[in-house]
Amino acid sequence: MAKDLAQFRVLAANLSGGTSNSEIKQMVMEIVTAQRIKGRVLDFGAGKGELIKLLSRIDGIDPHGVDIMKRPETGIQRGKCRRRL
Repeated sequence: MAKDLAQFRVLAANLSGGTSNSEIKQMVMEIVTAQRIKGRVLDFGAGKGELIKLLSRIDGIDPHGVDIMKRPETGIQRGKCRRRL
């Protein structure tokens, strides 16, 4: 059992394997498309970057992701968020 919130988050991230189920990703894609969302989009808890890859296929979307876990080898660049999004 996790002793604090940070430890719990790391444990949850490890157990998830860095991915959400396909229904969640599909729901996000449907909302973004239906609402005609454009601009920068932040995937907080990006894991393996699967949602970022899907979002990058939509014109006008500039997807970014952050995660508590070490960056996977997906070609996604790592950087520090220095300003408010």
